[in-house]
Amino acid sequence: MNPTKEHELHRLASAVCGGTATDGELRDLQELLEGDQTAQEIYVGYLEMHNALADILSEQPQTELASRSRRRAPSSGRTLGSGKWARYREALAWGVAVAACVLLLFAYSGRDVDKKQPMLAKIEEPGGLAAIELGPIRIGPGTMEVKLPKVGTMVVDGPAEMEWLSPKHLKLDSGKIKMHVTEKAGYGLLVTTPHGVVKDLGTEFGLDATQMEATNLVVFNGEVDLSMPRMSDIPLVQRLKQGDGVRFSGNGKYDRLMSIITRKVGTFSAPESIGDDSLPTIVNVTDDLSTSSTKHYFEIVAGGFGEDMRAYVDRIYEWNGMNHQGLPDFLLGADYVKTFNDCKQQDFEINVEVSRPCQLYVLWDERVQYTEWLTADYERMEYLVGLDESHRPDKAGLRDTTLGVGPGESITNTFSVWRREVKEPGTIVMGSLESTTDHCNLYGIVAVPLPQGRPELGTSHTQVIPLAVLP
Repeated sequence: MNPTKEHELHRLASAVCGGTATDGELRDLQELLEGDQTAQEIYVGYLEMHNALADILSEQPQTELASRSRRRAPSSGRTLGSGKWARYREALAWGVAVAACVLLLFAYSGRDVDKKQPMLAKIEEPGGLAAIELGPIRIGPGTMEVKLPKVGTMVVDGPAEMEWLSPKHLKLDSGKIKMHVTEKAGYGLLVTTPHGVVKDLGTEFGLDATQMEATNLVVFNGEVDLSMPRMSDIPLVQRLKQGDGVRFSGNGKYDRLMSIITRKVGTFSAPESIGDDSLPTIVNVTDDLSTSSTKHYFEIVAGGFGEDMRAYVDRIYEWNGMNHQGLPDFLLGADYVKTFNDCKQQDFEINVEVSRPCQLYVLWDERVQYTEWLTADYERMEYLVGLDESHRPDKAGLRDTTLGVGPGESITNTFSVWRREVKEPGTIVMGSLESTTDHCNLYGIVAVPLPQGRPELGTSHTQVIPLAVLP
C-alpha cells in the first residue's frame, strides 16, 4: 500500500473510531477496503489498537492519568469512568459497530480479533515443550523463548504477567519481552502495556514493563507505531524506527531512553535496574542531545564484542577482523557500545560510565581526521579493525548487499584502535567526530577490565599492520 493511501485509511479509521465519520467518508472507506486484503488487515489492526487504548483509559483514575494499577479489574466490577473517557469509549464502540457493517458489505473474511482460539505457541525450556492458549499467563524468574506460529518468536524475562487476547494481540501487564516478527502474517501484531499500545510494522522490538510509572520501548530492527492515551480524546501516535528507544508514561508524554544493556541471552535492561552483583564494565552511556534531535539509544553489549557483531543501533554494519586471523585477541568478549550514525555530524559529547578500572578503547574511522580530544587522551595502537557495510541500501541494485561471514570478509572500511587506561570507576567524556563529510562512521567503544585489558603487543595471533601502510 502506498503511503498516501495508507494515510487516508488511517484518517478515515480515526473518524470511525471517533464517531465523526460522515456517510461520504464511510463510502470512501468501503472503496479503500474492498478487495484489498492489506488495507483490511491494517484497518482491523487500527480498530484493535484503539480498543486497547480505550481499555487503558477506562482503567485509569480520572484525576491522575499517570497513576495506574498493574492488574485489570474483573469485568463484572469495571467502571468505564465518566466525562470524556466514557465518551471516547462510547464513540469507539459506535465506530467498531460501523466498522463491522462496512466490512460485511464486501464479506470480509479476515481474522476475528475477539474470537478465542488456542495459541499454539511452543515454549522451549529444559522441561520440554508446552502449549500456550489464549488467556492469562504468569511466568516465573528466568528467560525463555516462545515460538509464535505465523508470527515469529518472543523472548521473555521473568517474572512476567501477560495475556494473549488474540493470536496477534498480547496484553503485557508486567515483565520484559523481546518480539521478533519474522512472518508476513504477523505484521500488525499489537502489544498493549499499562501505558500505551505498540503496533508492529515488521520488526524486532523490546518492552520493559517492570516499573509502575512508565514502560520502556526499544526498536532493534524495522519500525513500530506507539500509541499513547492523552488528556484529550485523541491518542498520540509516534512512529519509531530502528535504533529508537523511549520511556512512555501513558499521558501522551515520552522521553528518550538514553541507553540499554543487553547480554547474550534475554531481552534488555535499563542501566538503573542492574544490580551491583551483575554490573558490566560499561554501566551507562549518555550524551547531551535532546529528545527532539534524536530518539536513538546506546546499546551496551556485555561481554559481546566479536566477529560479525553489530556495530551500530541504527545501521546493519558489523565489526570484523581485517583478515582471516580475526580481531585482536584482547578485544574478544569485551563489553562494547553500539553507537549510532545518524548524529555523526552533530556536535555533542558522549559520557561513558565504567564500574571498575579498565582499558577503554576507541575504534576510529580512518577516513576521519584525528581530533584533539582523541590524540590528547588516547594512545594509538598498531592494530586495525574492519567494518562490513555491505548491507547499505543499493537503489540501483548493482552490488551484493549480503553481509560477509567471518573475519576478513566484505571489509568496507578500516578503523584504528586507540587505548586509554582508566584507573578507577567513573565517567569518561568523549567528543564528536568534528567531521564535515557524511562519508564516515561514528567511533566504536570497547572496555576490558584491568589487568586483563593490558595487551602484550606482538604476542597476539592477530596481524600487526605497520603504520606506514595505513590508508
